[in-house]
Amino acid sequence: MDFVPKRILPKRFILGISGASGVKLAKGFLRHIAQDFEAHIIISKGALECAKYELKCDESELKAYLLESCQTTSSQVKSTQKSSQTKANKAKSSNADSSQMRHSKIKSSEFMDFDSSQSFASQNLASKDCKAYIYEDSEIGAPVASGSFEAQAMAIIPTSMDCLAKIACGISDTLLTRAASVMIKERRTLLLAPREMPLNAIVCEQMQKLAALGVIIAPPIIAYYSYPKDLEEMENFIYGKWLDILGIPNELFTRWGER
Repeated sequence: MDFVPKRILPKRFILGISGASGVKLAKGFLRHIAQDFEAHIIISKGALECAKYELKCDESELKAYLLESCQTTSSQVKSTQKSSQTKANKAKSSNADSSQMRHSKIKSSEFMDFDSSQSFASQNLASKDCKAYIYEDSEIGAPVASGSFEAQAMAIIPTSMDCLAKIACGISDTLLTRAASVMIKERRTLLLAPREMPLNAIVCEQMQKLAALGVIIAPPIIAYYSYPKDLEEMENFIYGKWLDILGIPNELFTRWGER
């Protein structure tokens, strides 16, 4: 029997954001993958409600918030990975971020493409560093809903219990749950980050069912062996672990035995 090599998929990443606490984690994670992947972002209605409460922003502001993270340069990302950086470097990175945000607001037409003739990708950002698209959860016929849309991996950060339950039961009534179902049926990488505590028996059973299908269950849980000094370092540990699981190199946290 002839050997058939495994198909190499395009460098596309689907990031789903569902209605659980921790919408900020999606933006932080996106910042670290946007340089390596074409990002396709799906925002649920629940995520919009959480963003209003936790980030004090509406739908348009949330989309701009996410797209801004995609414009972060590789050097800026690297600067956030080194906890030992000097105050001068921190100020320089902060100034660069602020300057870039001002540039984005002043000349947003250079980065965003709004095309009313297209049904999908309600917002599109293209730059020399990355390409990102944002979809409404109601756009059930968007490209990411099809198995023919080849993406290397998908993560739902954070994952609400409603979203997890639907995926476990095969319910695909929104773009987010449909895209997740596609990743499972195509045997591609799917990472879920449940954000709930404590977990009841029903949720545990659903997570076990998904894990048996090859879905990665990776809640945003911190560890103390890296000696995080603040919330940013705690979050970097979580991002780093997610990136490790997905096989994406990073230096976001101090690994066991490195200190």
